[in-house]
Amino acid sequence: MKHEPSARRRSYSARVTSGRPKHQTSTQHPARAWQFAGSSLSGTNLVTLYFSRDRNILPCVRTPSTISLTACVTLAWWISTGCAAEGRSPESWAGFALPEPLQKPQVLLTDAKGLPFDFREGTHGKLTLLFFGYTHCPDVCPVQMANLARVIGNLSASDASRISVVFVTTDPARDTPERLQEWLGQFSPSFIGLTGDSTTIRRMQQELQVPPAVIESVPTPQGGYSVAHAGYVIVFTPDNLARFVYPFGTRQEDWARDLPRLLAEEWTL
Repeated sequence: MKHEPSARRRSYSARVTSGRPKHQTSTQHPARAWQFAGSSLSGTNLVTLYFSRDRNILPCVRTPSTISLTACVTLAWWISTGCAAEGRSPESWAGFALPEPLQKPQVLLTDAKGLPFDFREGTHGKLTLLFFGYTHCPDVCPVQMANLARVIGNLSASDASRISVVFVTTDPARDTPERLQEWLGQFSPSFIGLTGDSTTIRRMQQELQVPPAVIESVPTPQGGYSVAHAGYVIVFTPDNLARFVYPFGTRQEDWARDLPRLLAEEWTL
C-alpha cells in the first residue's frame, strides 16, 4: 500500500503556506515556529506541560528553559492541527505526523562498544526509533525504553529484526559507552546506545529540529544534576525519513498496533 499525505494534511499545508500565523517564522521548521510562546514563560525555573489527548495525559518535555519549552508548544501545535487530528480513528496513527518529513542525519557517534557508529548508515533500511535522553533520568527515559522493549519483544522475530531503537545520550559527560551498555542492557540487548561530543549531539538535535538538551543548574538531592530534554520518540521509516513523533505517554497497546503497520507500509513522498 502506498502511503501518501491525507487530504486533511494537504489542505492544512496549503492553508499554512498561503497565510501562516503571524508568529510562525517558517513552515519548514515547526520546532521554531512558536518560540515566541516560550519567551513569555522564560522566568519559569521548571515547567512540565501536559496536553490531553482523549483520556490520556501526555507529558511531552521536562524543561527549565525557553529553548526546551518550544518543544512542548510544538507538540501542542501538532495536536491542534490536521497533522495530529487523524490519531482519533482506529485506522490512523498514535503518533503525530510531521508536516514535512526530515532527512535522517549522517552523524558519526560512538556506540556502546566504543566503536564508531554512523547513524544514517548504521540504521539504513530499518524502522528506526530515535530517542534523546540520559541514563540518570529518573522517569521519562526508563519508561520509554521499557515500553519499547516490551512491545518489540512481543513481535515476531522477523519484524523485531527490522526495527532499530537508538538512544542518543544528552549527557555525554557521564554516559560513557560502558554506562550506556549496562543501562540499555536492562531493557534490551538489541538497543543501540550512542554517545559523542556535545557539539555533534547538539548538531544532530538541530538537524532534526529537536530543542537542544539543557543541563539544570540546580543540583539533585543526590548531588548530581538533571538534564532537560525532549521526551518524544522520532520515527524514521526505512527510507531514512523522519515522519512521526510519538510523545511520552504513548501506550504499549498503541506501539503494538502501530509498529507492524509502520513496517508494512510502502513509504513514498
